[in-house]
Amino acid sequence: MQSTPFSSAKLDTLLDESGIDVLLVTSKHNLQYLLGGYRYYFFEHLDTIGLGRYLPVLGYLKGHVDQSFYVGSGDESWGIEVFPFWPQRISTEAWTSAEAARIAAQYVRSLGITAPKIGLELEFWTANAWETLRAQLPGATFVDSTEVLEELRAAKTPEELDQLRKAAAAIVDVSLVAGRDDRNRHCRTSANGRNVQRSRLRFYLDCYGSNLRPRTLQPKDWERRDHLD
Repeated sequence: MQSTPFSSAKLDTLLDESGIDVLLVTSKHNLQYLLGGYRYYFFEHLDTIGLGRYLPVLGYLKGHVDQSFYVGSGDESWGIEVFPFWPQRISTEAWTSAEAARIAAQYVRSLGITAPKIGLELEFWTANAWETLRAQLPGATFVDSTEVLEELRAAKTPEELDQLRKAAAAIVDVSLVAGRDDRNRHCRTSANGRNVQRSRLRFYLDCYGSNLRPRTLQPKDWERRDHLD
């Protein structure tokens, strides 16, 4: 079994504090985070499958990472073959969100918990999937787990921090290049006859200062026309 790309110990602690036994994750951003970057390419932009829709589900049992499961679409074995991930129990049979919920419920029942408290991202379940899940698990209690996942993602690993630093440095580099290019363009004349330099670089320097540290603009700064580009 592959190691998880997140801290399972931290997730267990968060679930324990929330009283959640089983986590069912369905949002694309949290699935991608928990699966180490995996996102099925076939539904990268649209979730439509005929008259239904794609609804991937990652199930996580508190304290038992080996019992985790993943429910994907009927053709998702293509994507998993290219990008294998850590859950060992995988289903690629669902062609609608209701089918995905039914299969996820089967996995939950197989865990042997009589009346589980299940955490869901309530904003990321379809109405028919939600109805199917409740019908298949009548003894379960459902709560919103959105904040649990947000708190998990807020704690960055050293590797994530390194990526953030690189991304921030790249943004600054691109911004400075764009500003330099704009600065080399000619000035235009405004309605009142003043020359206004349309330079993004000046905007960045006003906002961040020469050392690229954020600072608050004063009212007089906003009177200058080149901030309105």
